[in-house]
Amino acid sequence: MFGLERTLGARLVTYAGDLVREIMGKLKLTVNEKKTRRKGNFSGRARMAQAPPFIFLSHSGADTEAARELKRLLLASPDAKKAGLKVWFDKDDLTPGTPWSAQLAHAIQSEATAFLVYVGSSGVMNWVDAEVELAVSRTTTGKPKPLLFIPVLAAEGRGADALPPFAKRYQGVHDPLGNSDELAKLLKAVLDLDSKTTPILIDEPFVGLRAMREEEADRFFGRKAEIAALVEKFGKHRVVAIVADSGTGKSSLARAGFAPAFRGGALIDPAGEALCLRPQPMPSPLGQGRGDAGGPRRTRADRRAANRQPSGPSRRDGGRAGRDRVQRRRSGGG
Repeated sequence: MFGLERTLGARLVTYAGDLVREIMGKLKLTVNEKKTRRKGNFSGRARMAQAPPFIFLSHSGADTEAARELKRLLLASPDAKKAGLKVWFDKDDLTPGTPWSAQLAHAIQSEATAFLVYVGSSGVMNWVDAEVELAVSRTTTGKPKPLLFIPVLAAEGRGADALPPFAKRYQGVHDPLGNSDELAKLLKAVLDLDSKTTPILIDEPFVGLRAMREEEADRFFGRKAEIAALVEKFGKHRVVAIVADSGTGKSSLARAGFAPAFRGGALIDPAGEALCLRPQPMPSPLGQGRGDAGGPRRTRADRRAANRQPSGPSRRDGGRAGRDRVQRRRSGGG
């Protein structure tokens, strides 16, 4: 009897020990799961804090090209590339087959970290007004996350007076297309850079000896008087010719000077279009003439040989017509 009790007691102790170990194991597992969950939540918050900056660029139809240029300048910055900046621009980012109004609302409410409204010659109107209202609402509530609201005031616009009343409370930037300091100020804000940090606007500012293009207008300086003269002339004439010596910058003035000014609203003509024509050397009738990039430059001996070669009619008369032409040239008779 005593042996049976001892055996049962030993089994009870063993069972109790196993039960305690199992409970402790479950408790330990629960604690580890909570730690892992906390760590995961912290990592998630860190990822949200480190999410790439996302700009929603609002603009009217008349300011489409100016807004597109602003997007290009922002994305050209090495600091913007490093931060992974994205600029949402309706002409590039609207997806076919989905209501565009829903796409606009989703980008403003759920994705954007900054809202830029380009205020050009036509001011804030139609759907731009609705986009501004939605963005201001989010900046006021801070939900689902804070939103930076920055008016971008074009040089030719009415400035902050064109903004809706509630949007006037927010500090903007003035003419970032023509003022690199204002562009740097805008980049510093949207990239959330330190106050002492000056953002780099472009990798390589020099284009060499070739003519500058329209997308390089931010590096085109020193020709404001000529651009103003062109604007004045185009206000009176539909066609203007820029005539000057070779290498003086005619093409650069037209493409990197006047064209951006035109698209920025220097001539308020939303239906207009700037067209730049550049005269090019005509190819040689023989395919290898002077200035023809398709072959080597012909020497004087080559031209003499070509003159001596009989054409179609000269073959029939034994080459006499060709010899007669050469003889007339030598004698000065034409």
